[in-house]
Amino acid sequence: MFDFDYAVRLTGKSNVNIGAHVVFGHDVKIYSEESITIGDYCRVAFGSCFIDTNYHYSIELSNGAVRKKSAPIEIGRYNWIGNTSTIMKGTRTPEGTIIASKGFLNKNYVKLGEGGTNIVLAGSPANIVQKGYARILCLEMEKKY
Repeated sequence: MFDFDYAVRLTGKSNVNIGAHVVFGHDVKIYSEESITIGDYCRVAFGSCFIDTNYHYSIELSNGAVRKKSAPIEIGRYNWIGNTSTIMKGTRTPEGTIIASKGFLNKNYVKLGEGGTNIVLAGSPANIVQKGYARILCLEMEKKY
């Protein structure tokens, strides 16, 4: 489900896969030139942006190495993405990840989290700040608090 005022831009050989029961807040943007996958039951708060490309190549002048302009994004199931977060090329998150507001993700957090699930990411660039936390998925449980 998309709220109002969203944008989806697919260029090149883009492949975007959105899982079941995913909800996007207003003003979310998805820009893809390669591949973006968002797992089942994710929630994406308002103003967040997914972008798997720089739209240009860059060269390291010291050795002539050319960097790829795009890389896949893979968001695990049950992720919560806080408002105005930016998810850049090459980002991978494990299942159950919570991303704090204004997070800037640009790494493989599955690898950094040593394959574990239910991590909390915060900062710019985002780092793992907590492990072993999960968002409450049951409305009946939420009513207790």
